Amino acid sequence: MSLFICSIASGSKGNCYFIKSASAAALVDAGISGRRLKKELSELGEAVPSNIFITHSHSDHIGGLDNEIYSGADIFCSDRNAALLSSKLLKPRGMHFHSVEGGRDFFVKDITVCPISVSHDVQCVSYSFISEGKKIALLTDLGYITQEIIDAVSDSDLVVIESNYDENWLSENERYSIDLKKRISGKYGHLSNTQCAEAIVKLAVAGVRKFVLAHLSENNNAPELARACSLRALSEAGFGDEIELFVASQRQRMDIIEA
Repeated sequence: MSLFICSIASGSKGNCYFIKSASAAALVDAGISGRRLKKELSELGEAVPSNIFITHSHSDHIGGLDNEIYSGADIFCSDRNAALLSSKLLKPRGMHFHSVEGGRDFFVKDITVCPISVSHDVQCVSYSFISEGKKIALLTDLGYITQEIIDAVSDSDLVVIESNYDENWLSENERYSIDLKKRISGKYGHLSNTQCAEAIVKLAVAGVRKFVLAHLSENNNAPELARACSLRALSEAGFGDEIELFVASQRQRMDIIEA
């Protein structure tokens, strides 16, 4: 058995990813309802894991955590987010909080977990997971990607990467204030389709061959736009069918993907 990932939900209304190795299972974020999570995992033949990795404290990443299905779970997050969560959660009992910090790797059974500090408007970490020589990295909710981040995930077999908004759609969205547009497109906001595509080309040059476009905005993006932008950049860089490109959905669970 290798290393697998499944996007259960990805977007501004709730995020949750399922990770599985030979002897461990985990969730990255718990931004959907307990009912939906149990249903989706049941269809995969899986139970709710006891290991939960939290990226940050925005509601679309922790909104479903106050649920009895997480009682006794091991919650991995930054100290700041642990303090916030422990004060807000009412239903779960016996949660065990474990401190994570960018650059400090640790083990959960046969998985090496590598937290990565990223730029967002609250304290936020992304994660890479390594098991049996395979590596999956998740990069969402960040305003920009540094060369340090590229270097940290360039040896991945699969990278889940944010492609949040189309620049033109965001600019022309009359329902969004100027301040909100600046927040989304700023260095503490989210990655645009173009920023995502540029990062994907760098990672493809380094040898990554599988990508999942994630955290697409329902108001400022569309799957076909995000996918076309990355495919165009890859084609211009000389890449063809050797690159697998998936798009995660807010409302529909993906199939399980092997690293």
